[in-house]
Amino acid sequence: MRAFAVISLVFPVLGFAQGTEILTPSEPPTYILPQPGGGTAILTPGQPPTYIMTPQESWGTSIVTPGQSPTYIVPNAVGGTTVFGLNQPPTYIVPNAVGGTTVIGPYQPPTYIVPTPRGGATIVGPGGIGYAVPTPHGAYIQPPGNAPPTIIFRP
Repeated sequence: MRAFAVISLVFPVLGFAQGTEILTPSEPPTYILPQPGGGTAILTPGQPPTYIMTPQESWGTSIVTPGQSPTYIVPNAVGGTTVFGLNQPPTYIVPNAVGGTTVIGPYQPPTYIVPTPRGGATIVGPGGIGYAVPTPHGAYIQPPGNAPPTIIFRP
């Protein structure tokens, strides 16, 4: 879930296009599809579907996966977002001084997302330095550390 949060922070428009495909080596593809009424479905073969619900009133939205407790995404007092689940410690997503975003998650050091002059971002996290580069049809994400790259493709 943290990788999806980072991807949607770096390239927010990708998750809500006419349909987006996320490709990671050695993993099945993930499809992000808009739903009638403003929600989004996230589909990965072999896993239950995940639904991002249309924001409720003005307090935020929820992410629902069958058989799991919902996750809530709500605005926080410092101009960012708080992500939390029932009986789960929160993750804070806040703006940082260089025009990027800082992700402060439970039980690990912060991850910093810093914009680059060419439209991508540098990702500095607990595992090292990674980057995100826009492409004509999406983005290429190389997470910090030894994690495999992710390719986001939208037609």
